[in-house]
Amino acid sequence: METAPRTVVRVETRTHTGPDAQVDDGYASQLARVISEVTGAKVTYRDLSAGEYAAALQQSGLDGSTARFVAALDASIARGDLETSSQELAHLLGRPATPLAEVVRAGYNLLKVRKG
Repeated sequence: METAPRTVVRVETRTHTGPDAQVDDGYASQLARVISEVTGAKVTYRDLSAGEYAAALQQSGLDGSTARFVAALDASIARGDLETSSQELAHLLGRPATPLAEVVRAGYNLLKVRKG
């Protein structure tokens, strides 16, 4: 029996702050829903611990040291080590952040063009 290919996508579910922030605790589920809508493929979200994430990365082909390093970086981000309420990004861009669905759709369309 053939199994469908799986991709691990790690998304933090902490709350971001600032007037342009659109991310909340439901972000990962929302991202999965948007990817499903855009691609037509069923995408589900499952929260993973750092250890589970490292194991999933290894199963996807990363060596153990790299997988643990990536998982540690991810855990640092989850703790909020990079969190900011700064509006510097919007200021640098000169515009508000692009909505999630628009980003996913643009990325998916780019992949389709490259494959085509």
